[in-house]
Amino acid sequence: MTKYKGIFDALLAFQKFQKSHPEAQFLIAGSGPFKPQVEEFIHKNQLENSVKLLGFIDQEQKRTLLQQSRFLVQSSYKEGWGLTVIEANACGTPVIGNFAPGLKDSILDQKTGLLYQFADSEDLAEKMNLLWNNPQMHAEFKKNA
Repeated sequence: MTKYKGIFDALLAFQKFQKSHPEAQFLIAGSGPFKPQVEEFIHKNQLENSVKLLGFIDQEQKRTLLQQSRFLVQSSYKEGWGLTVIEANACGTPVIGNFAPGLKDSILDQKTGLLYQFADSEDLAEKMNLLWNNPQMHAEFKKNA
C-alpha cells in the first residue's frame, strides 16, 4: 500500500460499485506505508464488512484467492510489467487495470481483462460493474486468460 499503487482509486471505485453490489467483497493483500490511511478510509466510510485487509499472504494463499476471485483490480500508476496481471490470468482470473505503463502492456484489453482511464475511479467502477454484470464477457476473459 503505497501512493503509486493507486489504492485510493480502487477503494473509491469499490465504494461506488458496492452500492449496486452490496454482497461484493474487496480483499487487499499486502501492507505498506499507506495502511493507516487505508484503515481510516475503510472505517470512515463504514466499509469494515466488505473491505478486508489481509496483510502478507504466501504464494499458496495468493493462488487460492486469485482462483476464487471474480476479477483482480490492478490500480497501480506504473508497473515494470505487471506480474500480478500475469499471475491472475494464469489462474483464469480477468484483470481490470489502470491504463498505465506496464499494465497496458500485460492486460489484453477486451480479451483478458479491461483497462480503465488513467487514475479514474469513476471509470474503474464502471468497468467493475460491466465485468460483474456480464457473465458471457467474464467467461470469455477467463478462457482467454
